[in-house]
Amino acid sequence: MGVGWGYLADRYGFRSNFIIALAFWISSTMLLMNVTSPMWLFIAFFGLGAGNSGYQMSAQNIVFEFGHRDDMAMRLAFSNTAESIMSAAGPLIGGVIAASLGYNAVFWVAIVCEFIALILLVTLVEEPRKKRLQLEAEKAAAAAETSTTSLASREDEDGNL
Repeated sequence: MGVGWGYLADRYGFRSNFIIALAFWISSTMLLMNVTSPMWLFIAFFGLGAGNSGYQMSAQNIVFEFGHRDDMAMRLAFSNTAESIMSAAGPLIGGVIAASLGYNAVFWVAIVCEFIALILLVTLVEEPRKKRLQLEAEKAAAAAETSTTSLASREDEDGNL
């Protein structure tokens, strides 16, 4: 599965991997809520694993693509800290919800959180690679314009330097 995620990330960026991984998680969680046979259980867990695989492929790599190299360690530390806090708090919160409201509520809370994450990702997060390439192209165009302008200012009336 990782080879497929790697190809998608190389071709379209890590944001697209996140979007597809969230779609796997949402659909698999919904399927898991309504599973009635071992085959559907297998398919639901395959989808959850595929979503997790896409997340693992993209989590640190997308952090690397935001910003400059100078603050990469801080971005990675912040991302890992946030992920660790959620990994520790999630099961505790899920246990409280399951004990007080039942397992169905845990699934619904997970689906709602996944939908919120998907909406935020689609609406607020740009593909960092495309943005970086666009900025590099604009810098190159500005540099080319500056060099042709300075070259043109050194020419005389006959076009000689």
